[in-house]
Amino acid sequence: MMAPDLRALRAVPPLRRGTSSRRRWGRRASAISLAVLFVVTSAWPAFGDPDADVAPEPDARSETLEAPSGEFGRLLPEWEYAPDEEWGVPKRVGGRSAKVGWDFVNDTVSDSWYTLSAPVRWRWREWLIVGAAAGATTGLIFLVDEPLRDAAQRSERFYEYGENVRWLGQGGAMLGLTGGLLLTGFALDRPQDYETVKLLLESALIGHGYGLTLKYTAGRYRPRTGSDARTFDPFSGNVSMPSGEALNMFLLAGVMAERYPNWPVRIFSYGLAGAVGAGRIALGAHWGSDIFVSAVIGVAVSKAIVKFNRVRARDRELKKRLELNGDAKPSLRKIERRHYFAATSRSVRWTVTF
Repeated sequence: MMAPDLRALRAVPPLRRGTSSRRRWGRRASAISLAVLFVVTSAWPAFGDPDADVAPEPDARSETLEAPSGEFGRLLPEWEYAPDEEWGVPKRVGGRSAKVGWDFVNDTVSDSWYTLSAPVRWRWREWLIVGAAAGATTGLIFLVDEPLRDAAQRSERFYEYGENVRWLGQGGAMLGLTGGLLLTGFALDRPQDYETVKLLLESALIGHGYGLTLKYTAGRYRPRTGSDARTFDPFSGNVSMPSGEALNMFLLAGVMAERYPNWPVRIFSYGLAGAVGAGRIALGAHWGSDIFVSAVIGVAVSKAIVKFNRVRARDRELKKRLELNGDAKPSLRKIERRHYFAATSRSVRWTVTF
């Protein structure tokens, strides 16, 4: 009788009792949680100042007007939506959609450049924050990552927790946030909620661009591979640092905390992001320092993008006031442009009239 291969037995993962049943309940809990998240995010604007992002009405009687700063302006040409009275519904919808889509592309391209070139504008305070973040990351790598991984692997319940919260970082939170805000924007006539949705999508695109770049550049091995926390192999295909799912959550949390600045929203947003980050550690997918780096990138990028858009909105309002007073320079006056789509079964035409 042959003796069993002990090495093969050790390689077999332990049997988890009731796994199929727990997965079924996990799917049901995920569906219920998504519905709850949808409802909660629909009520989030009630916690904030409803007029926080509404620009004041221009006052033509004002004697002294502040000049626009000119910072963080859009890099691509701007188009104004000015429909004719004889336009039908298709042309109006097409023109409005083109305006919204172009503004989103313009803001994303512009903010990508401004975030990339931000170190040129940094002063001692910003460099001090970056140095502190780099020092904290190094300390986590050498002192915390491996003990934290070993402790996480000893807990089966912690592993199950990671499986149950992972769906949030994979798009569930984004779906709940955008769906809830679009609902409140439509039902309560709140244009600022539509703006928040735009900022969420823009932050996700730009933030994940930086995250993917760092992932493939660092080439860090995941904890479940058995490597130590200090193993890096650039451009090797190992993508542990940072965590994409945790980065996604901290980007969303940063935008929501800036757009609705009060403690209930901040605690809920960052608490949810931290919960997803802990779940990634529980699954052995990421080190503790990976989650920390994800949080730093997510918060920094989201706050910067909200700031850039806020400055641009303020400058547009100042230009309106200057125009009402007749003090606008030719370079500040708006150039009237009209554009619309005309689609047939064989072609699509985009007309721009200057």
